Amino acid sequence: MFRDLWEAKLASQHSQGSTLKKDIALIERKVHALLDRIVDAGSDSIVKAYEKRIRDLETQKALMQDLIANCGRPLTSFSEAY
Repeated sequence: MFRDLWEAKLASQHSQGSTLKKDIALIERKVHALLDRIVDAGSDSIVKAYEKRIRDLETQKALMQDLIANCGRPLTSFSEAY
């Protein structure tokens, strides 16, 4: 019974990794759109606002990549935990 729950949790974490990969792709599209806007922007304040938003998105992307790296890997094995 515990083994089944353990396996279900691992499967859930793997699917979460897929969702995070899709979110990273969305962030990358947003960054590219903001970069295009920077090229067309005429005001320094607008450019700075876009740059801040890009930094925030890149931070989110890095956090998601860390989560993906750890998705599906339990801290301990089933036999060690139980």
